[in-house]
Amino acid sequence: MGESLRVRWLAAPLAPTLVQQLATELVELVPEGGDCDVVVVDPATWPTRQLAAASGGPAPIMMLVSSDDERRLAVHLARLPESMVVESRSAHPALLARRLRQLGSAPDLEIDPLTGLSNRRGLQRWLRRNEGRDVVAVELDVDQMKQVNDLWGHDAGDRTLTEIGALLEQHIPLGGLICRISGDEFVVVVLRGETEPRLLAEYLRQGAEIGSADQASGHPSATLSVQLSAGVSSGRYDLDGLVQQAHIALVAAKARGRNRTMEYEAMREDALGSFEERAFEDMTLVAAQRAAETIASGGRRMFSLLRDEADTDALTSLPNRRYFNKKLAWEMRMSTEQQTPLSVIWVDIDNFGQFNKRFSYAVGDSVLRHVAQTVSRHASESGWVARWGGEEFAVVVGGLRQDRAVELAERLRAAVEVEDFVPEDRRKLHVTISAGVAEWIVGEGSQEFVERISKAVAAAKEKRNSVWPPPAVRARPESTV
Repeated sequence: MGESLRVRWLAAPLAPTLVQQLATELVELVPEGGDCDVVVVDPATWPTRQLAAASGGPAPIMMLVSSDDERRLAVHLARLPESMVVESRSAHPALLARRLRQLGSAPDLEIDPLTGLSNRRGLQRWLRRNEGRDVVAVELDVDQMKQVNDLWGHDAGDRTLTEIGALLEQHIPLGGLICRISGDEFVVVVLRGETEPRLLAEYLRQGAEIGSADQASGHPSATLSVQLSAGVSSGRYDLDGLVQQAHIALVAAKARGRNRTMEYEAMREDALGSFEERAFEDMTLVAAQRAAETIASGGRRMFSLLRDEADTDALTSLPNRRYFNKKLAWEMRMSTEQQTPLSVIWVDIDNFGQFNKRFSYAVGDSVLRHVAQTVSRHASESGWVARWGGEEFAVVVGGLRQDRAVELAERLRAAVEVEDFVPEDRRKLHVTISAGVAEWIVGEGSQEFVERISKAVAAAKEKRNSVWPPPAVRARPESTV
């Protein structure tokens, strides 16, 4: 079966059956602090010990969770690093053992799934392998990436990042490594040669800018130029610190106008004793810029979301009364301008209160959703549907006179009647509707129009499972066969 898999177990104590299965799969449990291939944690250790394990070495992490844990930690689970996976605490011991072995030997844990480049874990491995050697670290960031996403969409943004990664690969010196460490940030590490670090960084930065916007956007009229900022540092001691220095230089480049390269060593020489203060100011400025961009972009999306929610009935997902009132006024203007008829069908569920009283409010809600879906499905080609409130729905049909709208109302009534509804408790329910129809009179106000429709549906409900005015009885056409 191969060599043993070393697992550091930081979760709840193991059950005997799991211990036996792990031994069968050649899984060796190692003490905390020992070298290992996989680390196992659970939400009881969140976030301190888990994060410490995640940052303490290259070993991938498996977190054991229950369904309650998933709900409680939903936000955190969505932001896990590439080298961390989630597994159910109730998984069968054999399955859990196999997943551990797969996780410990997975070759793609060092690969960024979007660009195919190395990720942060691959960067850490490269740095450890070259410890003690003279290394140049360059961190690059796409300037104003939010504009790319906002103007062209996130798919175009992803294509842009992939194209930039491919261009960087074309320009990287032999033996170096390029990785994507976060959304729009890349790091290149190479062994220092004859080229000065700043010139190397500028070569990479400009090489990745060429044509990336037009090729990646997929939009024939795209004009936004994609540019990068870069920070660079070099040395042979504390390679992790070297990457951090490159990041400080990158922040300075973005704070001082973007689309440029800054070198950490030159910054220190120029700043003398005020270097730390200037670096802090740069970070604060960039953070403020990004916050403003995020607020502006997020604000537009949030406004759109709130507007949609304000116009939508939460139970049925149909437009609500607020939307109906606005859209009906527009329909009336269009009817006047285009000189076309406008009719409204008012649908009311018969004996709806009995569903709540005899069964439950949950069943009543299910009946509302059922009627909403049935009416929408059969009226979609003729008009649009809104929930007025309670058990009442409005079907607005532009271009139909009252007699044709009455025919549509009869089809809606028949469709609901013939479809026996079976809610979650498997009880078959017979649901019917009554419908009133009215055609708008030019010059009539919306309130007067709605009052006439209400009178029509009231007349229909006197008989129940009917339409008012009643549909005309047509003679069956003779067969031509």
